[in-house]
Amino acid sequence: MAIPKNLVYVFVLIIVGSFLGMLYMTYFATEYEMQAFTTYDRNKEVVVVDPVLESLFKYMNLDKGKIPEIKMDKFNSKEFFDEYLSENRPLIVRQYAAEWPATQKWQDLDYLKETTKG
Repeated sequence: MAIPKNLVYVFVLIIVGSFLGMLYMTYFATEYEMQAFTTYDRNKEVVVVDPVLESLFKYMNLDKGKIPEIKMDKFNSKEFFDEYLSENRPLIVRQYAAEWPATQKWQDLDYLKETTKG
């Protein structure tokens, strides 16, 4: 069974995009950006800023204040599909990962250091 050529192109784009993101995180992200990416105050709303996305906003001159926000408890999948996904419009969903175990583990710098030792 042969793999369609278009699917191969998609896989190659995913691999190249992941590699470029890794290079950015490794060589170009500043220490402040990395610190902001890995730390946050658990007493406040969990907001993790992706340095790659942040640099994309700067590069494309996008205003983050104009992107609509919605809390996870008011999230409606039909509305999301009809108004945002099908229209290719950005949306910020707050508190989406608040219950994930990773949000607690990733705030612990000792845990991160221990698990990333090669």
